Amino acid sequence: MFYFLLDPYAAPNKANYQHACIVLAEGMKQLNIPYTANIDYYPDLSGTYLFTKTEEPTYEYIITSSPENHADKIIQEAQNGRRLIIIDTKDEWVRPKSAQYLQFCYRYFMSTCKITTNQIRPYCFAASNRMLEATSAPSLPWLSRNPDIVWAHRVDNHSIRNTVKEFYSRKKYPLATFLDNFTTPTEPNADTHHWNHTGRRHSPAYFEYLRQHRYLDAHGGYLKTKTEIIQWDSWKVWEGLLSGMLVITADLDYYNIKLPHRLIPYKHYIPVRYDQIQASYEALFRLPDIEQQVIANEGRKFVLEHYTPQAMAAYFSSQL
Repeated sequence: MFYFLLDPYAAPNKANYQHACIVLAEGMKQLNIPYTANIDYYPDLSGTYLFTKTEEPTYEYIITSSPENHADKIIQEAQNGRRLIIIDTKDEWVRPKSAQYLQFCYRYFMSTCKITTNQIRPYCFAASNRMLEATSAPSLPWLSRNPDIVWAHRVDNHSIRNTVKEFYSRKKYPLATFLDNFTTPTEPNADTHHWNHTGRRHSPAYFEYLRQHRYLDAHGGYLKTKTEIIQWDSWKVWEGLLSGMLVITADLDYYNIKLPHRLIPYKHYIPVRYDQIQASYEALFRLPDIEQQVIANEGRKFVLEHYTPQAMAAYFSSQL
C-alpha cells in the first residue's frame, strides 16, 4: 500500500498543483495498485476525489512531493521502518527544500536528473489524463499546419529562453506567440474545473493552438556550466509532443539529462546545443517536410507509450 502526503488545495492562483503525484495516482488507479492519502484531493466534475483520506492506513511506502511540509511525519515514519519516496519536480531554487530529506529516502525521483544511483532515479512532468484528453482529437495534417515557431512561455525569465529568443530576433525567425495571461474562464464547464484545479495551467485554446502549428519552442532552465543545465524539464516538452509537434529543446544527451525513457534526438525531438544555436536550427530546417512529420509522429507515439499515467506508474513500480 502507498500513502500520499499531499498539501491542501488552495485558490487557483496558488502554485500547489501537485502534478507529479496526480499522474502517478492516475496510473496506479489504472493498474489497480492500492493507495490512499492524508487528505481528499483533486476532485473530478462529479466531486469524486482521485485521492481519498484514510485516518489510519496500513502502508509500506510514503510518497510526497513536498517533504518540507510534512517533516515530522516522514522522519518519524522513516525511523519506524516505512519507506519514504520523494518525487522532486521542483524549480532549482527551491529544490534544497526536498533534497535535505534525501538521507531519509528509500527512493528519490528527480526531474532534470543528471546522476542516478540506487536511491536517486530520473523523473519528469509527463502527461496526465487531462493532457491526454485535451490532445486526443485529430490534428491538422502536417503540411496544413502553420510553420511559425510557437512561443508560449508564461515564465520568460529563464536565461536559456532569453538566449534563444534573442537568436530568433537576430535571425528574424517568425514566432507564433500564445500567452493567455492567466485569463480566468467564465463558463462553468470541465475546462474551467481543470483550470481551477491545476494552478491555472489548463487552456483548451492553447492545446488547439499547438495542434495547428508545426514547431514548439520548449527550452527551459539555466546553463550552470557550458555542458550542464539546471531546471530543464518544461511543460512545453510534453504538451508539444502530445500535440504532434516538432519539439525543439536542449540536446538531452549532450547536457547529460536523464529521463525514465530516453528521448532520442532527431527521432523524437529536435536537439539544440546552446554553443551552436544557429547550426542546430539550420539542421532542423534542412530536414525535408516528410522527415519532420515522421519525427513529430514518433515523438507523440513515444509519449503515448512511455509517459502516460499508466506508463509512469509502471516505471515507478519497477524502480522500487
